[in-house]
Amino acid sequence: GARGRCCCVWDPTNACAGGTLTGGGVINGALINEGAFLADGAGSAWTINGTVTNSAAGVIRFTRGATLAASGAVANAGTLDFITAGSALPAGLTGSGPVLTSASVASPGIVPLSASELQVSLSSHVGHFYQLQRCTNLALADWQDVGAPQAGTGGVLSFLQSLAASDTRVFYRVVVSP
Repeated sequence: GARGRCCCVWDPTNACAGGTLTGGGVINGALINEGAFLADGAGSAWTINGTVTNSAAGVIRFTRGATLAASGAVANAGTLDFITAGSALPAGLTGSGPVLTSASVASPGIVPLSASELQVSLSSHVGHFYQLQRCTNLALADWQDVGAPQAGTGGVLSFLQSLAASDTRVFYRVVVSP
């Protein structure tokens, strides 16, 4: 089989550009990632028929429903980001690198600053955007964006929200993309 090393990594469509492997396809052989491997979108599916090694400098990110199937062992020393992936983590995953899943996105903390303002805070991850939304009736599920999305920094993001006198009950959530 073929052997891939990023950056760049061999793939059947030569979709590696600027040191980042994107798109989808099949790799028959080992994948060694030393850069960025991004699969973005529900149509982006990767099958690796061999082992996957994500080096300490590597980032493998599956977003917006993208999927990964790996037939061999997956060794992670870098960052494996499946926060918005469409598949579960690969079986046989080993290593000491950070592994991010949807469970890595903690529930936001809400702190009242005054009778008319509150602060919503949560931990963020680089490579994702966070959009605060509000809804006054969960049965209607009429979620509305509050302000602009914020880019993840790896630290805590804070959103300030003004409250109207008519806001007797408000629900908040944070949507993560991609």
